[in-house]
Amino acid sequence: NLIVQKQIGCKQKNKIQTVSNSTIRYFIGVLILSGYVHVPRSRMFWVKEQDAHNDLIATAISRDKFDFVMKHLYFTDNNFLVLRDKFAKI
Repeated sequence: NLIVQKQIGCKQKNKIQTVSNSTIRYFIGVLILSGYVHVPRSRMFWVKEQDAHNDLIATAISRDKFDFVMKHLYFTDNNFLVLRDKFAKI
């Protein structure tokens, strides 16, 4: 169901890219790991400097794929939102 919502969000913004179940799992893993490993910006996990680079993250998912999923992942379909509900997207 999460993948279907993800693909709907991409189609609404005319962004077509395949996202597999394993990519979503890696994405969620990076979010969990980023709670334990602190860097000023999430993009620093993929830099080459040893003080910020994380091999586990860099080999699991590419920076561009992570950014794409972060930008286009939605848990609600905008077509079915109640307009008067101020907290519908939270």
